Amino acid sequence: MSFRTGHAFKSSSSYSPLQFTFSEIKLATKNFDESLVIGHGGFGKVYRGTVTCSDGDILMDVAIKRLDSDSSQGAGEFWAEVEMLSKLRHCHLAVDRSVDEEHWGLATWAQDSIKEGRLKQIVDPDLREIISPKCLKEFALLADRCLHSRPRQRPTMAEVVTGLESILALQEKPDSTLLMKIFRTKVPTSMSPPNPENSGTSLESLEIYLYTVGGEHRIVRRFDFNTILDATQNFSNAYKNMPGHMPMYKGRLQNGQDITIAEYSDAREYKECMNEASFLVRLENENVIQLLGYCIERTKVYLLYDLALNATLAGLIYDLDWNKRYKIILGVARVLVYLHNHAPIRIIHREVKPRNILLDESFNPKLSGFRIAITINETDCIYVDDVAGTLGYIAPECFSKLEVSTKADVYSFGMLVLETATGQSIIDLWAVDTSIDGEHWGLARWAQDSIKEGRLKQIIDPDLREIVSPKCLKEFALLADRCLHSHPKQRPAMAEVVVGLESILALQEKTDTTLFTKLFGKRVPTIHIPTNWGYLVGGTSLKSLDLYLYTVGGEDRTVHRFDFSTIVHATQNFSDANKFSSSDGYMSMYKGRLQNGKDITIYRPPSSTRYEKYMNEASVLVKVEHEKVVQLLGYCINGTNLYLLYDFAPCAALDALLFDPMCDLLDCHMRYKIILDVANILVYLHKHATIHIIHGDVKPANILLDESFNPKLSGFGLATAIDNSYDYIHVDILHGTLGYMAPEYLWASKLSTKAEVFSFGVMVLETATGQRIFDFTRDGNPYLFDYVKRSWLEGRSSGIIDPRVNVNSMLMIKLVEIGLLCVEENAEVRPTMEEVVGMLLGTISQTLPVSKMRARMNGEPPTNLDSTVYEDSDTTTVDEFISELCPR
Repeated sequence: MSFRTGHAFKSSSSYSPLQFTFSEIKLATKNFDESLVIGHGGFGKVYRGTVTCSDGDILMDVAIKRLDSDSSQGAGEFWAEVEMLSKLRHCHLAVDRSVDEEHWGLATWAQDSIKEGRLKQIVDPDLREIISPKCLKEFALLADRCLHSRPRQRPTMAEVVTGLESILALQEKPDSTLLMKIFRTKVPTSMSPPNPENSGTSLESLEIYLYTVGGEHRIVRRFDFNTILDATQNFSNAYKNMPGHMPMYKGRLQNGQDITIAEYSDAREYKECMNEASFLVRLENENVIQLLGYCIERTKVYLLYDLALNATLAGLIYDLDWNKRYKIILGVARVLVYLHNHAPIRIIHREVKPRNILLDESFNPKLSGFRIAITINETDCIYVDDVAGTLGYIAPECFSKLEVSTKADVYSFGMLVLETATGQSIIDLWAVDTSIDGEHWGLARWAQDSIKEGRLKQIIDPDLREIVSPKCLKEFALLADRCLHSHPKQRPAMAEVVVGLESILALQEKTDTTLFTKLFGKRVPTIHIPTNWGYLVGGTSLKSLDLYLYTVGGEDRTVHRFDFSTIVHATQNFSDANKFSSSDGYMSMYKGRLQNGKDITIYRPPSSTRYEKYMNEASVLVKVEHEKVVQLLGYCINGTNLYLLYDFAPCAALDALLFDPMCDLLDCHMRYKIILDVANILVYLHKHATIHIIHGDVKPANILLDESFNPKLSGFGLATAIDNSYDYIHVDILHGTLGYMAPEYLWASKLSTKAEVFSFGVMVLETATGQRIFDFTRDGNPYLFDYVKRSWLEGRSSGIIDPRVNVNSMLMIKLVEIGLLCVEENAEVRPTMEEVVGMLLGTISQTLPVSKMRARMNGEPPTNLDSTVYEDSDTTTVDEFISELCPR
């Protein structure tokens, strides 16, 4: 082994720092043998070792400090020591022993070598034969510029990227370019765009940039100019979108694909073009335009987007009805949450304005205009060299401090909301009120002053006053006012804005004309929860949840916010005596009593559960009024824990009593009555509630029983609103509990009330048999209703009844028959919940399609002979019990 820098044993004043390879270190420490450890600390371990110097002639004992990769505090100490020792010219931190005292640093040594024409001396020998000398020279000169002693003489990083891209063009062998060798197969993209103005080959650099910006995984196609001419019909005015800052055209490719084309024509716009491309290749969101390709013709650059553009919001905002305006605003808000919190790179858009909101033929918004967008770090705030954006939409701090953060986008969005609510553009304010003095001429200031002075009616678009409730409009205007606060920290995050917008939906006074119905038409999605909610709330989920729960009830239904001390007192500090769980131990529920004597139930969700489920539950429960549905009393947020309070004191969940082999509290009459009550609840939800609802998770664990075994339905976290004029709705994501999900829902994503009937049928069979839906100790029939069907068809109906039920098994057999009807594979054969209630009450007769069941079970063709099979050994008839239960 030899030192690369030669001998090192002179006086300390002549020491030169030395560089060792990792293999030399491993050899010196015998591959970091633990027996050689002589010390350790927060940074890692120190090893004793021996190194060989001067071509193997001299041995030297050394101490080798190794930084632990898991160290945090140690890392700082470690590098501080490296910096200190480098200043002391320590013998183990040098590059070249021949460097004199004045030029010991790598930067000075390299710069001097470049100036003196000794480039070959400093370049890694492994690169000399692979990369062209011209490339290496340009690469070294670029490094030299970056290392200039005066900051103003150094290039910006945007110029550095342009330089690197230019070097790429100089490389003689494209398959072995310097850029590819540095970054292997992944070509990086620049978030700070190159500055073509400083390059004589700006268009050439731009083309290289666009061609490579997508890397391997995102191809940005190069289109020829004839394709553009053909797609736009020679830039016909009929296809031109709108005059303005940048010409945009609608077009159609020969394959029928509709596209939008933006035209860039000068050096400043080239820079913006590169910036836009660098972002779009990394973003995947349904409300962000997608970059399809580009075309360069002479001095013009065209970017092609995969979008059938109808118009921009700027051209239609004042002609759209409230429903479309609100839908667009909500879509834009969600996109900004994605950019700020959940995109691969966190982004500040900086140009949120109607002109950059593109609309397709269905008025779905697509955010464009990433020309001056920038990335942000964890501090959420950066300082810029100059002001960029559109006057009127730029936040005050961008002017006064050159400070840019996500809250700058919030301000711009607030202006967008204000324009939507007032029907006025930023530049049209004088047409609204010519008496406004010069100090208050801006739309934001005018609107804020009007809101503070109670003149809300003056600023609201007259076309909206008669359509939307005053409360909704007021909250909408107040939300804009918060977004436009002069201090960034006082503005809400975009995640909170989305929650506010969703809360406004709940305030609409007339259910049959709610904004929610207007927005989504007849096909209503899961109640009140924004798409991809888990992405929306991001790091502020509890804060957003707090705001949502506080406002979800609107004016008519108050959801109280309780402090944690009240919860602790009510549950006796979460005493085990007050805790009860479902049979699977998943739920964490406590009985409690408030100081006013009201008995309550307190539910603490698992920490792994997403909050969207409880937002959904709250939005349903504030709209449902039924004596056998749990009522939401309030909530509490303490730290990272959420607590929901219900106005009900249950004794246990149904599953806890059914599946405890030692529990015999539920006789056949109780079970039958529980099933009848739950069936009536589902009829109410499906047909008679203010909004028709599919519960989505009917199972014994969600049936809570009081001390008299009266049931209450809970667990509305997966509930979905429905329109009964449709047979079913398609869902994007399946939710529910395996075993209770209907086949058509599980395999075809079709959700309907008949899917709920299936879940109910499974619960009925569990109630009658006392057995779980899955039990792998049942030989050959781990799935409950397969086991029950086979037993039924083989004439062993009484054998499947829960043995703890020793009288009136006829009631249980009737339940089994109804349960089997409900779990029919064909949804059309299943009864409705109204029919189920009729069967339970004896007003409707039920007949099992036995031959078809047998055929499906055995893989045989069905016969025409159907009959029911059960044994009558009861001492009390079903009719007598039903008469007692519901006297006619």
